[in-house]
Amino acid sequence: MLYIPCLLAVVVATLGLVTNSTVSTEVNLPIPRIYGISHETSGPVIHWSLEDSEDEAVLGYKVKLWEVGCVTKLKHKTVNGETVAVRERVMPRLRDYSTLRNLKEFTQEGVNNSSFFMKNIEHSTDVPYLIRVSAYSASGEGPLSLPLRFQVMGGYKCT
Repeated sequence: MLYIPCLLAVVVATLGLVTNSTVSTEVNLPIPRIYGISHETSGPVIHWSLEDSEDEAVLGYKVKLWEVGCVTKLKHKTVNGETVAVRERVMPRLRDYSTLRNLKEFTQEGVNNSSFFMKNIEHSTDVPYLIRVSAYSASGEGPLSLPLRFQVMGGYKCT
């Protein structure tokens, strides 16, 4: 693996921020734990682990990837001795999921296939992403992992 310092990852340690209304509460599968992100020559790789499931056989994983959009904030500046409100496009707070867009879902078969290579999809540098993972079985999809927000840096500016 090649480490490139332009990769930024922030793990959001809050449960239930992005919900999935299609997840059945009857599917008793463990929650995947995203434990790392690395960078290979072909792009970012997300890694997770899963505790053994005693109830159902895990068949694979569902990977959900969103782009994170910008928000408009008002900032007060002093211009010619007067305070004026100026609109500014900035990244949202970590817990603000109102700007998620362009959901992409991927299925990875096999319980031992616990890495997601972003080379498999068209992605852009400079765009922040949020990713979550769930295990699935013959009965359905289990609960989503905690979210991981990351960005391949390159001078991203909100426009």
